[in-house]
Amino acid sequence: MRRFPLRVSLLLAAIALTTCKDESTAPGGGVSSTVTATAFVDADGSIDRGAGDLAVSGQLVQLTPAAGGTALEATTDANGDAVFADVPPGGYVAAFAGSVPAGATLASAAEVGVTAPFEGAQLAVEYRFVYFPGALSGIVFRDENANGSYDAGTDTPGSGMTISLFAGSAVTTDTQAVAITAPDGTYGFNRLRPGPYTISIRSPAPTIQIAGDTIRTFQVPPAGTAADTVVFTGSLVVTIRLAKLASGSIVAIEGVVTAPQGAYRPAKDNLYMQDTSGGVQVFDLDSTVNIFQLGDSIRVIGRMGAFGGELEIVRIDATTRPTAVKLGTGTVPAARFLTGAEIFARTYEGELAFTANARLRFAPTGTTGGYNLRFEAAAGDTFTVRIESPLATPVPRSFWRAGGGYNLTGALGSFNAGAQLKPRSASDIQSAAPIRAAKLDSNKVVLIEGVVTAAQGTYRTDNAYLQDTSSGIQLFNLPTTLGLVVGDSLRIAGIMGIFSGEQEIVRFSTTQPPVVFRLGTGTVPAPRVVTGAELKARTFEGQLVTAVDDSLRLLPTGTTGAYTLRFHDPAGAVTDTFQVRIEAPVATPVPRSFWQLRRYDITGVLGAFGNAPNTSAQLKPRGSADIVPK
Repeated sequence: MRRFPLRVSLLLAAIALTTCKDESTAPGGGVSSTVTATAFVDADGSIDRGAGDLAVSGQLVQLTPAAGGTALEATTDANGDAVFADVPPGGYVAAFAGSVPAGATLASAAEVGVTAPFEGAQLAVEYRFVYFPGALSGIVFRDENANGSYDAGTDTPGSGMTISLFAGSAVTTDTQAVAITAPDGTYGFNRLRPGPYTISIRSPAPTIQIAGDTIRTFQVPPAGTAADTVVFTGSLVVTIRLAKLASGSIVAIEGVVTAPQGAYRPAKDNLYMQDTSGGVQVFDLDSTVNIFQLGDSIRVIGRMGAFGGELEIVRIDATTRPTAVKLGTGTVPAARFLTGAEIFARTYEGELAFTANARLRFAPTGTTGGYNLRFEAAAGDTFTVRIESPLATPVPRSFWRAGGGYNLTGALGSFNAGAQLKPRSASDIQSAAPIRAAKLDSNKVVLIEGVVTAAQGTYRTDNAYLQDTSSGIQLFNLPTTLGLVVGDSLRIAGIMGIFSGEQEIVRFSTTQPPVVFRLGTGTVPAPRVVTGAELKARTFEGQLVTAVDDSLRLLPTGTTGAYTLRFHDPAGAVTDTFQVRIEAPVATPVPRSFWQLRRYDITGVLGAFGNAPNTSAQLKPRGSADIVPK
């Protein structure tokens, strides 16, 4: 069989098949291609074109041969497609030549290289646009003038409200962001992909109501801002300090009761409360609904008003009393230490205050009801103490002694623009106690009177010793400018503290020393004669004592500063030894060389040094005159 005719047959068959193909033939040979250029806005941020994206229609696309020549042109249709049919084989550049959609930018290449193969193909090009971010913002306020828009200085901004953001047209479990309204009531969410968003508004307290829906949906535009206005009614919970600046406004505050109902008025219709910012009186409460006690944590809603010059929460209107609810139990703040001048200035009006060692100038007059007292502080400033009628029974006018000294605690109020410190109960009034009784009140505020037995500068420039008929005590942390001398009669208030086993009156705080009121000149008590055993027992600690005919055991060593000696009482047991302490100021007139191994009568203050249980008694001479050789 001959093979040649078969090859010819196959070639003819191939030619026939090529002739019968349903494809166009390119002018220069080969098969034409179709190039489809698609322009869309990637609205859902998926990068790939999807159902949520937007077609860019009516825009020009050019297809230019890479080797040069006339560009082909097509316009994107409703689907965003620009179709180039019958594209001959070769290289091309497909360029987007239309307008960028408003609020968007091109995120892909503006020109794309395209190669149409000799065999022909369906080719695709994409121009991907993305929108510029948008924003959602708003303001929350109480529309005081009812004009529907926020007017700074007139309307009340709604701070502290929680705004939650969700993508889409409903609240879901997928929270996109959370904002808290600022002090001016504004909030905002930035750099949002354009599209629908939903917010949920939550108020900070049950005292306010949102006007309208608390769930709202918005369309965030590209490169723009969706704006919202939220109006509320009722009262925001604010600090007491801010509430006191809103005179005439309805306010809601929270705090701890510092003066309970019934402390100042038999009707039990007022109280004082305090938060970390300040304090205020609440008036016109309905005592048939609640009686709040000291330490109750409460929320109060009422109008910020004033009476007699004192700011207070009062009725909302003629028929609506302030409302109050108990939130739990809080901690009563410590009374703020105030001088007489600070009380007079009323800077801390409404707060729980304390002043120390004030002198009553005149005995009260009258016979019934509440009464006023005029006090003088240690620095000379005067102020008023008000005893309201409920307290007048347990603290009658006969209780007070003109010229007497008192520590006083109470709410700081005012009447007719004059400050008034108002004790709440008899326990808020502390008169001078015997030193022996005061020494039982460890770590508490005490007030005592006595005569100075060891002057400032004897042992230290900031200490002295005081004695009355009951006992004696060291005074510490004294201002060096006081210059107390032996024989000064004084009253002093401070904290009953302890250092190295010895009780002493110390300062109230690092900034507030003990408060001293000079009473004049007194009689220095005669030293108490004590045995060695009594010295060791520290029975008369803080008092002026004399140890008689006691022998020095060893000569002191060292060369400078204070020093300690060991003495023995020959009239007592072998163990009746005690220390004599020569403090540094005394060490110059009584140097170590002064001493001999002999007997001495030694006078001084009985102190102590050392941590328990190893605290030792120390007899401390005040100078060389207190040491008499025998």
